[in-house]
Amino acid sequence: MKRIVLVLLILSQVLMLSGCTGFVIGMTKPVLREMIAKPAFGVFLQEEDLGLAKDAIGGQIKLVEILLKNMKGDKELLLLLCQGYASYGQLLEVKRNALKLQGTSAASKAAKVLTTRIRSFALRGRSFCFQILEQKYKDFGKKALKGDKSFSELLASIKDPADAKALFWLGYAWGYALINGLTEPDLIAQIPQLKAVMQKVIALDEDFFHGAAHLFLATLYAQPKMYGGDLKKSKTHFDKAFTFSKKKLLLIQLYQAQYYANQKDDTKMCKSLLEG
Repeated sequence: MKRIVLVLLILSQVLMLSGCTGFVIGMTKPVLREMIAKPAFGVFLQEEDLGLAKDAIGGQIKLVEILLKNMKGDKELLLLLCQGYASYGQLLEVKRNALKLQGTSAASKAAKVLTTRIRSFALRGRSFCFQILEQKYKDFGKKALKGDKSFSELLASIKDPADAKALFWLGYAWGYALINGLTEPDLIAQIPQLKAVMQKVIALDEDFFHGAAHLFLATLYAQPKMYGGDLKKSKTHFDKAFTFSKKKLLLIQLYQAQYYANQKDDTKMCKSLLEG
């Protein structure tokens, strides 16, 4: 299957270079989405070589954006872009963290630039999930950013478990922007809306993506108190994340060490989680 996807990707690039883009997309929109975009994202998001994944995923994101221009409002493509931009930021985070460890002034400046890029990509991803939800819930994005009573009422009106997917990836991209933007007043002010979105995911489908919404909230509550942190709530959500994931989400221990144990200043716990 991977070989087929690779061949199709190469073919699509050749066709674009030869000026056949409009014809190909017009004739085979669903085929391009199902045979190229979705499988390709799956392959690259599971790639163990982070360097290869980073080099490849940018091109795939742009390919999906080309498809979206010709398949306006396609929910699956919008979701891929939300996932893709947030995931691309994670790949940049590896490089950013390596720069931080260098300890030089130049490396520190470069790390700050990458942090800004990571946040920008995550917010771009968030905008695509807003577009999905706005097809069903009018002014969802506007109300979410405002965060007043109208947003609470809108969330309360959502009853369809199928909406959990778009809400989860919205929260994922939004939260990733926040974690990389704790100096940004606008993002910090949106923490209550972010928590409400993930709590809604849990209410609709607690088991979605192996209970990843619990991991998200656990990480969010493991922030300092000035950012709405609450270590007791964080521990509760980490425990539930372990239960629902059945140890399928390897990030749980890493995040519990990085955020919860770190916030508790518990070196022993941190070491135990990372070695376990």
